[in-house]
Amino acid sequence: MTWFWTGSRWRYNRRADGQVTAVVWSFALAIACLPALLIIVSNYMFPPIDSNGLNQFSIVWTLITLLAHASIVMWLIAEHYQWPWYVTAKIKLSR
Repeated sequence: MTWFWTGSRWRYNRRADGQVTAVVWSFALAIACLPALLIIVSNYMFPPIDSNGLNQFSIVWTLITLLAHASIVMWLIAEHYQWPWYVTAKIKLSR
């Protein structure tokens, strides 16, 4: 969202940045998925020697990594787009 002063009042100006949006979402997808993909590939290439429950641990570790990175990405996307519900929550939490 962009606001600009016309001399008598503030006006809302919606940016037409379709290419920037595609870049932001591409990086967001990469940041969320690549770390989890690295864990999956390393578990496949180097499986645990003693597989008494360690396979489940690697799956849990992959899910935790995916959720952690996805939450970071959602925070960055919310900061980029400045959705009204996000801005309202930020203001209420800062008081």
